[in-house]
Amino acid sequence: MLLTAEMSTDRVGLANRCLDVIAGFTPEACRLTDSGWLLPHDRQWQMTCPVAFVAPLPPPVHGFSTICAAMLDLLRTKSSVGVFDRAPRTPNRWYARLRQLVMPLAYFVWSVRNPTGKLYLALSGGVGQFIDWPYVLVARLLGRRIFVHHHSFAYITAPSILNRLLFTSLRQQVHVVLSVRMGQELVRIYGLDSAKVRVISNAAFFASLTQPTARPYNTDARISLGYLSNISVEKGIVEFFAVLAELERVGVAYKAQVAGPIAPGAQAIFSELLAASRNTTYCGPIYDDTKDDFYKAWMYCYSRLTTPTRRSR
Repeated sequence: MLLTAEMSTDRVGLANRCLDVIAGFTPEACRLTDSGWLLPHDRQWQMTCPVAFVAPLPPPVHGFSTICAAMLDLLRTKSSVGVFDRAPRTPNRWYARLRQLVMPLAYFVWSVRNPTGKLYLALSGGVGQFIDWPYVLVARLLGRRIFVHHHSFAYITAPSILNRLLFTSLRQQVHVVLSVRMGQELVRIYGLDSAKVRVISNAAFFASLTQPTARPYNTDARISLGYLSNISVEKGIVEFFAVLAELERVGVAYKAQVAGPIAPGAQAIFSELLAASRNTTYCGPIYDDTKDDFYKAWMYCYSRLTTPTRRSR
C-alpha cells in the first residue's frame, strides 16, 4: 500500500521517473524494494539517446494501447523516437502478418543508423511474443540496451516454453513492472536481475490529472468505490462485486460505479452481479476526458482494488 500512497501524491514525479527509467542515467530510480517505495532522485533531465519504440498503439483503444501511447508521448518530449507499431493496421490478415514480419528488418536498419539507440519493448502477453522475439534478437545481436515494459500477468500465472525461451535472452535487461509483486514473481520464475527491475504503476501515466481538493473526514459518509477497466472475469469484476457484497453484509454504507466495455464472455455474469448490487451504477465505456473526469470524481475516495489479469487477451 505504500506504493499506492506515493502514486496518489506524486503523479508528475512518477511520470518523469518513467522517462528516467528509459534514459538509464539514474540507476536507483524506481528500483524494486521490499517496501514498494519508488526511490527518489534529484537529477535534472538530459536529452537521451534515440529510442526504438515497439508497442501496440491505438486504435483499437484498450488499456494496453492507451498506456503505450502515453509512454510514447512522454518519450517524444525528451528524445528522438523511432516508432514500430505492433497493432494491426489492415483488415487483411495476410498483409498484417507480412507487415509484422517486415518491421523487425526496419528496426535493424534503424539500429544500424542509430548506434547508440535503445529498444523499448512493450511485451506481449501471449503468442504476440513470437513477433516481439525478432526485435530482441536484433537488439542482442547489435549489443543494444533493452527496456522491457510488462503489462500482463499471463506469463506469470502460466509460464510457457515460449516465455521461458524469450526470457533467457532478457535476464540482464531492464524490466519495467506494474507492481512490486509482479517484479518479485518475474525474478522468481525467470531469474531476472532484481537490481534491474523498476516499478512503474500505470497510474503514473495520468500525471495531467489535478488532485482533488481535500475534504474533511466524515464518519457518516458512504464509502465510494470505482471500477474502471475492460469488464471481464480476468480483470477482477467478480472480486469487485465480492467486496461490495461483503460491505453489504457487515452493514457498511457504500456507493459504487463501474465503467468500461464489457467483454462478450462476461456479459451474463456482469448483468447478474449488477442487478444484485443495489447501490452500483454502470456508465458504459468511457474514454479520454470522460475517463479523466471519472478519476477526478472517484480516485480520492477509495482504496484501489487491483486484480492482475490472469491471462492474455
